[in-house]
Amino acid sequence: TLLKILSTLMPPTTGKLELFGLDVAHHALRARARLGLIGHQSMLYRDLTARENLELFARLYGVKAPQRRAAELLSIVGMIDRADDAVKTFSRGMCQRVSIARALVHEPDLLLADEPFAGLDVPGAAAVERLLSDLYQAGKTIVMVNHDVPQSLRLADRVIVLGAGTIAID
Repeated sequence: TLLKILSTLMPPTTGKLELFGLDVAHHALRARARLGLIGHQSMLYRDLTARENLELFARLYGVKAPQRRAAELLSIVGMIDRADDAVKTFSRGMCQRVSIARALVHEPDLLLADEPFAGLDVPGAAAVERLLSDLYQAGKTIVMVNHDVPQSLRLADRVIVLGAGTIAID
């Protein structure tokens, strides 16, 4: 629910949501352009290659040099060697890595990550941990839902545990 509200896909039941100083009720599209979302679904086109997917999303976001940005991200997530393979041939973990690249293609200010380590093997999870750490060091804000408490404590500077719709631990 929290990520749905932050991503402007669902309005809050009380109060109002402001992102980047914008009242989302009036500026949802402008706010969304600054968000990156890693969700349960990859939001990738299965018949396109990893490269084609990233270049498509880069063009949709108006990214300058979409080919360069796609190659850069495929390298970062360790998928450059499979860049020209169709997404439908990928394992769950491989799709997850390309999905993470898709979420970052436009260099969002806020990254919403719903179980970003789902389906990743140990090396893939370590690479994503490094990537999230690098993004944080670069000043990006990351809101992550993760059920792995030790991993969350290792990665986050603030951990909030929700229970029954309220903050149980902060």
